[in-house]
Amino acid sequence: MPRRMNVGGCSAMGIAAAALLASCHPQQQQQSAQPDASPAAANTTALPDLPDAVPMTDATAATADAPAEPDLPAAQAIPVAAPSGGADYAYADRAAALDQVIGEAPPDYAFDYGDGVEPWAWQTEDGYRTFAEPIDGGYRYYYYAPGSDDPYYVRDPGYGYAYSDGALVAVYSGGQLLARQRWHDRQAAAARYYSRARNLYAASQRRQHRGVSAPQWKQRRATIERARRDELAHDAARRRAIAQQAQHWQGEQRARRDAATRYAEWQRNGAHGAPPRLYDRDRADRAADQRRQAQQRAEQQRAQARAQSVRNQQRAQQMDRQRAAANRAHDAAEARARQQREARSRDQARQRQHQQAAARARAEQQTHHATQARAQAAHDRVEQQAHRAAQARTPAAAHAEQARAARARAHQASQRAEARQAEARRTAAHAAQAHSEQAQRAARDRARQAAQARARTETRARQHAHPGPATHPNRKPRPAATHGPPHHNQHKRH
Repeated sequence: MPRRMNVGGCSAMGIAAAALLASCHPQQQQQSAQPDASPAAANTTALPDLPDAVPMTDATAATADAPAEPDLPAAQAIPVAAPSGGADYAYADRAAALDQVIGEAPPDYAFDYGDGVEPWAWQTEDGYRTFAEPIDGGYRYYYYAPGSDDPYYVRDPGYGYAYSDGALVAVYSGGQLLARQRWHDRQAAAARYYSRARNLYAASQRRQHRGVSAPQWKQRRATIERARRDELAHDAARRRAIAQQAQHWQGEQRARRDAATRYAEWQRNGAHGAPPRLYDRDRADRAADQRRQAQQRAEQQRAQARAQSVRNQQRAQQMDRQRAAANRAHDAAEARARQQREARSRDQARQRQHQQAAARARAEQQTHHATQARAQAAHDRVEQQAHRAAQARTPAAAHAEQARAARARAHQASQRAEARQAEARRTAAHAAQAHSEQAQRAARDRARQAAQARARTETRARQHAHPGPATHPNRKPRPAATHGPPHHNQHKRH
C-alpha cells in the first residue's frame, strides 16, 4: 500500500551530495556507495533498468485541459507546519533535480483521468514519479516519492507547494520561498492540489497506461521544457545543490538523454514511420521482473511479519498465563501465611485467657484461704472467751455456754464444708472449660487438615487438566478454618 514520505529533513543547500541523497532517498540508504560522478564512470556504468515505458504512438490525441485551481472541488483544509530541520528549499530542489534528470525525454506513458484529461507520467528506476497535467496556459506538475501516494511537491505556472506528512510546509513563487504569513492566501489552493494529486496517483494505478501521442508531444514539449528551465533558474548555490542531487540518477539521466536524442533524430528525418522505441524492451522486461520479484519479497516479508506477530502474541499470552499462575501461587501463599498468623494469634489469645483464668483462680483460692484463716482465728478467740467465761460462771451457765459453743462450731463446720464444695465446683468448672477448649482446638485442627487434603487433591486435579507451575514440595497446605460445635462434658456435683 502506498505510504506517506517525510522529506522535510532533506536540505539542498551546502550539503555534500552523498549525505544529501542518503537522507532524501531512503530506498538507497543500504547501497554501499553512491554513483560515481566522474566521466570515466559515466562511460562504463551500465544503463539502469527503467520502468516499463509504453512506446509512443503516431496517432493524434484530442485531450481536454484540467480544471483551473478555482474550479477544482473544495477540499478538506490542510494544516500548516514548518519544514523539518529548516530545509526551506529541499522540496522544490528535489523536484528540480528530477526535472533535470528527465530533461527533454518524452513521457513514459499517459493515462486517462476522466473528462477527457490525459496526464503524462515519468517514473524513475527507483520509484520517483512526476505527472504533467494540461491546464489553460500551461501544465500543472505533481511529484511523488517512492511508494507514496501523497505528493511532496506540486507547482503550477504561478506557485509551488511543498508537503510533508499531509501538511503544507512551504509555498514558493518565482522560485522564492514566500513569507509564512502569506501562506494563508494560498492554503485553499494547496488543499485542492493535494487532493487532486492523490486522485491522480490513484487513477495512474487503476487505469491502463498507454503510449503518448508523438505529434502531441511535439506540440507541447516546448512548454514543458521552458517551465523546467524556469524552475532551474535560481542562484548558483541552489543550481549546484540541484546538480548534486541529480547525480543520484546519472545512469538514468544518460538513458533519458539518449531517448530524447532518438526522438529528435526521428523528427529531423521527417517523422516517417512509427515513432522509435525509446528504451530497450529487454531492459523493460527485466525491470518488470524486478518489480514482480520485489513484490514477492515484500509479500514474503509481510507474511513473515504476520507470523512474527502471531508468535509475539502467543508469547505474550504465555507470559500472561505464567504471570497469572505466579500471582495465584503468591496469593495462595499469602493466604496460608495469613491463616497461620491468625491461628497463632488465636492460640496466643487462648493462652492469655487460660493464664488469666488461672491467676483469677489462684487469687480466689488465696482469698478463700485468708477468709478461712480469719474465721478460724475468730472462732478460736470466741472459744477462748467462752472457756474463760465458763470458768467464771456456774456449772449450769457453763453447760449452756458449752452448748452454744458446740452449735457455733457446728455452724462453722457447715460453712467450711460448703466453702470446700464451692471450691470443688469452681475447680471442676475450670477443668471442664479447659477440656472443652482443648477438644475444640483438636476438632478445628482435624477439619483444617481435611480441608488441606481436599485442596491438595483439587490442585493436583487442576494441574493434571491444565499443566502449570509445579507446587513447591515443602510448602504446607493452607489450613481450613472450620468451627465445629464445642463438646461439653457433664460434671456431677459432689
